[in-house]
Amino acid sequence: MRNRLTGMVCNGKWKATKQKFINFGTKFKPVKKTKFVCEGGVLDGHKLFLTTNGTMPFSIRGVKGYYDNAMQWVALT
Repeated sequence: MRNRLTGMVCNGKWKATKQKFINFGTKFKPVKKTKFVCEGGVLDGHKLFLTTNGTMPFSIRGVKGYYDNAMQWVALT
């Protein structure tokens, strides 16, 4: 990662300061994803790896809808 030049102008002169990172020194914690099988709709039988069950509304090939918490297709008109 490249160092970024940060600082401020004080009394007409540039004063370099250190950049502070909020989570510096903490370990990266990956998000655990779980496999869910879709039932009905355009993705019937496909497996989706999601952090939570259910999806946002979307459209594929003109078919609009979403998968609810039970991963059942709900069509939107």
